[in-house]
Amino acid sequence: MAFECNFDAFRHATWGGEDSLDYLVCVSEDLSQAQFAWSFATAPGGEVRIRLENAEPGAQGVHARYEADMVDPVTGKTVGGSYLIAQIDASTLKALPIAPGETDDVVLYHTLYVTQPGSPKRAECFGSLTIKQGAPD
Repeated sequence: MAFECNFDAFRHATWGGEDSLDYLVCVSEDLSQAQFAWSFATAPGGEVRIRLENAEPGAQGVHARYEADMVDPVTGKTVGGSYLIAQIDASTLKALPIAPGETDDVVLYHTLYVTQPGSPKRAECFGSLTIKQGAPD
């Protein structure tokens, strides 16, 4: 069942990536071979402004890193699991349309879809990405 997860980003900096704390943990799942489609829209069901798909670490997109020694936080047993790591480059965030002089945050609504080999597509999470204007670089 999909869960709600809300994120914050800053318009003048890359969101996510290998060194970020904005990642998802999937305990007991090896998602290293999965296909990802993460859409960010202007409203629920609205126009998609950003779409992330599978990408190598360090590039805009999504990838999974499987760790066989991940411990289940409930049982304390080693069960393995995956970190889902996304990245949206600063250039993509800066290119989002806003009215001249606008200082309000931009809110996009997201849904992450995951498709494992031989399994149907499922919604993993949904929510909002609030892009704070911050100070220009």
